[in-house]
Amino acid sequence: MFNRIVLFSSISLLFFAGQNAQANQQYDGLYGGAKLGAGTSVHGIKGGGHSYDGLIGLSGAELSFFTGYGITKDDLYAGLEFDLAKSNVDFKYSSGSDGVELSHDWSASLSGRIGMISEDDTLVYAKLGAGRGAIDGGYVDFPTKYGVDEQLTFVNVGVGFESILSKNLRFRGELEIKDYDSFTLNFTGTPINLSPFYVAASLGLVYSFGESASSSKVARLRYNKSSSKQFDGFYIAPHIGYEYAPISINPGYKELPSSGASFGLDIGWGMLYHGWFLGAEISADKEEVVSNVESGSSEYDLLELSNTRRISAKLGYPLSTSTMVYGVAGRTKSKFEINDDTSRLYSEDVDGWHAGIGVESVMAGGFSLTGRYIYTDYDKLGNPFSNYGLEKSSFQAGVLFRF
Repeated sequence: MFNRIVLFSSISLLFFAGQNAQANQQYDGLYGGAKLGAGTSVHGIKGGGHSYDGLIGLSGAELSFFTGYGITKDDLYAGLEFDLAKSNVDFKYSSGSDGVELSHDWSASLSGRIGMISEDDTLVYAKLGAGRGAIDGGYVDFPTKYGVDEQLTFVNVGVGFESILSKNLRFRGELEIKDYDSFTLNFTGTPINLSPFYVAASLGLVYSFGESASSSKVARLRYNKSSSKQFDGFYIAPHIGYEYAPISINPGYKELPSSGASFGLDIGWGMLYHGWFLGAEISADKEEVVSNVESGSSEYDLLELSNTRRISAKLGYPLSTSTMVYGVAGRTKSKFEINDDTSRLYSEDVDGWHAGIGVESVMAGGFSLTGRYIYTDYDKLGNPFSNYGLEKSSFQAGVLFRF
């Protein structure tokens, strides 16, 4: 896989290099940069009599440094990029005297990128690559302690965008998935196979060492984004998403993950004011987020989350005439249900606070593409479940129509 990616990228670069007469040269040449993001990793479990819907979950922050080389031909882009990431995405689980602690440490990857450049010089791209990463930690199979130090190969795919900020500086937003090889722990005396699947959303800056955007082009972008009206007015935005909602239980389990798919609708209004976007939004999501547990011969959904409603304030900044980054924050209400293997123990609407970041890219005819990450911290549940801690990470993508 790795050799094929390098070959694909090299052929693309040679092809573009031979036909580069009318290039968007601000994306040509050598570049470097850094990005900061949030990551979540789901480890599939097989063996050892453990179910938990086949998952344990990790979450945390990630810092990456990258360098690469790109070539353009008209509105097309191809490039090759090396990425070195350091993360504190970790997981802790305990059951009596036994326990497991795992964390993603560093990773390095080489990826090919292909993309298209819009009329306002925003690059939208996809990437495919391969790399190697470290997962470390330890576990206790009482009374013996074991260390975990695994270096695993992964395949990574992702999508992102870049927008010009100044002559040599660009803004980047990216969503990336890393699918790792599996590894085995002999926890509680039985081999358990773990298969890590890692998702990260990040924002960063890119510095170009090659051709820079012309002063007139940068001035045109700045003028247009402060006077443009394509972000003004009412809008609706259907979306789909992936939800990860770990539940912390003390004492006993440290963390038990829940995950699943969602779909929903956002309705909002906003306007540009002195170059900034100010708005408000209400949202309704239908989710199927469960945490499945095995107890003896029976299996049941310990936690179920559904029917989320949000009200948000929205603050954005247009990077160009068609690309805006924004943040949202506000109140959330979700339906939570807790069950055992025979009955429903708890069913309530639980309030919480949320905050998130996103990007909107204007297409044509009033339509835009949107993507965002939202973190939600829920209030404590009522008795007898007041020792349960609830939070949720949402990765959403959708289509927005502005009236």
